[in-house]
Amino acid sequence: MMNPSFSPFPQATGASASLQRALPQLSGFFPRLVLNGYLQIFGPGDQVAFNQIIQNAIAAAGRSPALRPQNSSMFQNDFRKHRGPWFFTHIFTSLALPALVGNAERIALVQTQIDQTRIACALERYRIFQGVYPDSLTKLVPQFLTAPLLDGINGQPMSYKRLPNGEFLLWSVGWNESNEAGEPGKTKSEGDWVW
Repeated sequence: MMNPSFSPFPQATGASASLQRALPQLSGFFPRLVLNGYLQIFGPGDQVAFNQIIQNAIAAAGRSPALRPQNSSMFQNDFRKHRGPWFFTHIFTSLALPALVGNAERIALVQTQIDQTRIACALERYRIFQGVYPDSLTKLVPQFLTAPLLDGINGQPMSYKRLPNGEFLLWSVGWNESNEAGEPGKTKSEGDWVW
């Protein structure tokens, strides 16, 4: 009789361990053996490639204040360098990268919304104090904002205009990197991101 705690698979750590916890859900001994063999042979190299791609992305983000759309393709270019001619050696990295590229736009949009909210609050505080909105965002510093907030897409100051009716228009150039004077697009990838 076989010991119920016995496993023909060696213990793993990190991502390999979480995948091995899912192994019992695979039906049959052979698929489990093949997946475990892949994890033991190629898993560490796959994880190293993934970590290097993420480290390069973090380093690139540190060099530039802007989350530029063309930088999102950096993940794919980096992966091609690490992968070489053998696709099967980096299966899990190739499955994870499309999600990371898709998240770059969402991250930029959410950060822009946070920055626009901070600016809108500062504008409202200025209006309460002065009676009108300022002519430019520079008048908010240092009393209402510690520093000017930049557009996360192009690294320039957020676009702002005081309207004749006493309101204001606040926008980012958006994912298409084209300033359309505060005109939103039909999708978040088109037009400006307007507060």
